[in-house]
Amino acid sequence: MPGNYFLTPPTASASITARDLTVTATGINKVYDGTTAASVTLGTDALGGDNVTALYSSASFADANAGSGKAVSVSGISLTGSDAGNYNLLSTTTSTVGNIMPKALTITANSSSKTYGDTVIFAGPNLPPADWWVVTASPA
Repeated sequence: MPGNYFLTPPTASASITARDLTVTATGINKVYDGTTAASVTLGTDALGGDNVTALYSSASFADANAGSGKAVSVSGISLTGSDAGNYNLLSTTTSTVGNIMPKALTITANSSSKTYGDTVIFAGPNLPPADWWVVTASPA
């Protein structure tokens, strides 16, 4: 007797939790410019095919001096893309390493003369600010 029964469909609910996302950085090498400003490339462990991009607002070397394997701090990390809302960004900061290569210095002699023992001052637009250069010359 079909008229004696009423079928109520079951109701169900589910919640989907955002997946935790880790962002990593790779330092981009630069030539010495007297600043700690750095650039990095960011990567994530997002699922393949998802439209998620990590961005950063600041990256800096620990100091401005030339050297290899220098610490780089990255901050202000955020996510963008149509699938970004499916992820929980675990940290807005990360770190990596990069190299600051020495800047080539070109000194061009002019035809000026000086008396032995006088001080010679070098100046030019290609010298980084606040740097001092020591030049030693020997008689030919």
